Amino acid sequence: MKSKQTSFEQKNEDETIDMVLKFSYKQENLSEYDKQMIETYQIQIKNGILTLDNIYDLTSLEFIQLLNIHTLELGYCDNIIPKLESKTITQLHIRNCQIQSVKNFQLDNLEILEICHLDMNDLFESKTIVQEIVMFQKLKELYLTGWDIDISSFSLMSNLTKLALNYCELGGIAVLSLLVNLEELCIDQKEVDIISLQHLTKLTKLSLRHCNLDNIYALRLLTKLEVLDISLIKKILILLCFRI
Repeated sequence: MKSKQTSFEQKNEDETIDMVLKFSYKQENLSEYDKQMIETYQIQIKNGILTLDNIYDLTSLEFIQLLNIHTLELGYCDNIIPKLESKTITQLHIRNCQIQSVKNFQLDNLEILEICHLDMNDLFESKTIVQEIVMFQKLKELYLTGWDIDISSFSLMSNLTKLALNYCELGGIAVLSLLVNLEELCIDQKEVDIISLQHLTKLTKLSLRHCNLDNIYALRLLTKLEVLDISLIKKILILLCFRI
């Protein structure tokens, strides 16, 4: 029984790789450089996780909706997917891909997406205001790196329990006070109004790195805090009688 399962998984992986190559590469149009790049691609499907790295063109991957995968990982891919539908994907991880807008994904078609990582730290030309991120209304965890973001509309994502904003240019940060279900919050490089965080009564972990902090005394109102990281702070007031 075990050998049959292994054989099936191998067949599934081989077919997936063939489909990716079919949609991603037009052999007759490839330059010598592109042909060499094909040798560097990494395509894996294992345990419900589809990983695509260094793919030249990802403009036609509609077949993904036919795969029974729960996690999609994209890394260093160009011409990113214009439309992606899946009723099984709960996790999406995208790093250093050339995209101009989250709208390109039409991710409202990912009906049960719960965890999303968007890491664009190394592709400065891809930075954009992604206020359309509100389409992820069912998200429980959101991790953003290297984006220019107006988060004033984040209030619609009331299910968020974990939020990380690293090296982001942020607008509308006061809305964080409305995300009352947050349990973990990480902000890197931003002036933070601590008073606006005092309403996050469920916070158990708070990380504020490279931040300018005002009125840090208000943190004492976060009575459920178990982990507090305020390292590498640019401006901080001495806090007396502060307990976690």
